[in-house]
Parts: sequence; C-alpha cells; structure tokens
Amino acid sequence: KLTLPTFGKRQDSDYLITQVVADYLGDRNKFKLDGVSFKSTQVDANGEDAETGYNVVLFNKSSGVRHAADKSRRYNVEMYEHIEDDQYAFVPEIQLIVEEQIKPRHMGSFSSSHDKNDALLLKTNSMTYHKITGVKYQTSETEIHQGDSVRKQEPPQKFDDLIDF
Repeated sequence: KLTLPTFGKRQDSDYLITQVVADYLGDRNKFKLDGVSFKSTQVDANGEDAETGYNVVLFNKSSGVRHAADKSRRYNVEMYEHIEDDQYAFVPEIQLIVEEQIKPRHMGSFSSSHDKNDALLLKTNSMTYHKITGVKYQTSETEIHQGDSVRKQEPPQKFDDLIDF
C-alpha cells in the first residue's frame, strides 16, 4: 500500500492513511523501530526501477539532528559566485561561522551541544546539490463511450397548504 502513488481526490486520504501507519509504527512504547523503508514508485529516465529506489522514513525518536538546537552553530550559505560584471556561476558553498569564544572567569554549568538521542549529523564537507533537469511520466488511454441521453426529471411540486385547500 505504501508504494502505490496516489492521484486526485484520494491523494489526501491516502496520505492520511500513510501518516496513521507511520505514527502507529513509530510508537516507541510498542515497537523498537527507528524507521521503515519501502520500495519507491519512481523510475529512472529509461523507465526502469532505480537500483536505489527506496524511500526511508525515520521516526521522530530516531531523527534528531546533532547541533540543530545549538544557536551558536551557524552557517553562511552562498549559492552563486560572482565572476565579472553581471555574470554569476552556480557554485554552492557552505561555511561554518566561527565566533571567538570569551572564556568565563568562573566555571559555570556544563551544557552539551547535542542530545544523546541525536541520530543524524550534517556532513557539511561532503554535501552534493542535485538539480532535477526533467521529469518523465507515462500515460495510458481509456476511451470514453458516448452513452444514450438521460432525461432529467422535474422535481416534485411542493405542497402548499393554502392553495391546495
């Protein structure tokens, strides 16, 4: 069921079903699951299943990102590099902003920059930008037959107490 694409009016209800299943399986009191993976319905440009065609869903308990709540850890992100005049090249770059730390004169409480439940870490030294240059889709046709005309019936006359008596 999770691998079937949804279209039209069923899209919202099927998403809700998928969400309910994910919430049920992600309940940490009943199961010891970090997430689920399932075969993707997407195919490559040649119309064949991609070898890595799986979707992975991590449940909340296993999707904590290290340093996500750390307000002192910030990044500068540049998407374009200025070449000359009004010319720019798409060269994405990410830089950790390092601020000089002032040492306190007294020893305060120690706070960790990550939670013991953090399972994910952003590897800024090995990130890749994937630009989608096109989408291929397939269709199938079903002929629609012209049926006989249907005669619309007049609605019944309303009963009016004053006129009919």
